[in-house]
Amino acid sequence: MRVPYEVRYRRGVHLPALDLWIDARNGRELAVVSHAHGDHIARHRRALCTEATRRVLALRTGSGSRRRRAVAEEPPRPGLAYGEELELRDAVLSLHPAGHVLGSSQVLVRHRGVRVLYSGDIKLRDGRTAEPLEHVECDVLVVEATFGRPEYRFPPTDHVARAICDFCLDSVASGVTPVLYAYSLGKGQEVLSHLADARLPVVLCGSLFTV
Repeated sequence: MRVPYEVRYRRGVHLPALDLWIDARNGRELAVVSHAHGDHIARHRRALCTEATRRVLALRTGSGSRRRRAVAEEPPRPGLAYGEELELRDAVLSLHPAGHVLGSSQVLVRHRGVRVLYSGDIKLRDGRTAEPLEHVECDVLVVEATFGRPEYRFPPTDHVARAICDFCLDSVASGVTPVLYAYSLGKGQEVLSHLADARLPVVLCGSLFTV
């Protein structure tokens, strides 16, 4: 059964019936921000996101940040709790855990009897520093699939973590200082957690330390 509901993409997901933007790359009057990675934010008039995302964005885009760009022009408001329902014109919007990074969310919009779900970046595996993915029923699913092609097959997380820790331990034992590169939000915290388990001393770069 085909469910008729218009969803467009133009540097962000757009629901024309509500004039609602999600993860828009250009500033909009109203936009939902699924998480605090730089490729999902812009300077909007009003932004909706989880409280954790709001706080991380304040750290990453505030006056002390090299990015120096606000996400919303209006004074900051408390973010939405997971599952909290917000009435938006004649629709109801709610955010649900995406498992990607701390505060990341899937966006569920219920409008005219149709449930539209935008996944954003999602992670099916449980991580150490993000809320686990919630499975949400919907009629229309818009998936961000960065690694959706079938040739992408990643090894188990514990295998990768063990290899990283073994590399660092071997390097230190050889008198060499290992240097690891990781995203300052998400992967950096995951790696840091595993290094702490291995009782390795760690020095962080400024952007990772800030988050």
